[in-house]
Amino acid sequence: MVETQTSHPHRPHLQIKRAPFMTVQIDWAAAAAAQPGKALHVALALWQLSSAQGTATVVLGRFTLSRYGVARDAVYPALGHLAEAGLICADRRRGRLPRVTLLHHGQEVCARRERPVILKRRAA
Repeated sequence: MVETQTSHPHRPHLQIKRAPFMTVQIDWAAAAAAQPGKALHVALALWQLSSAQGTATVVLGRFTLSRYGVARDAVYPALGHLAEAGLICADRRRGRLPRVTLLHHGQEVCARRERPVILKRRAA
């Protein structure tokens, strides 16, 4: 596979290697696409991180989200929608980046140390 190199926006000396393609489970992606807002964008960012790191649990950072056009305030509702759909488990702690586990076929429960995301609605 051909890898591309791009530079980090805030650290031009840092080169990041990325593969131009990734494989996604169609059922999982379709369920993510059925969620409102930026849920599909966040889901694809999570899948890309998971594929690159070779693990189902990833830490979702702002640099990855900026590549997919997701603002910081849109991430948390999207994580809530994905968690409600049973696609992810997210461990959110104050002052920390969200740690997210992708749930695949056969995985229906979050690990004990991960707390489910609670979707907070704004008061009208």
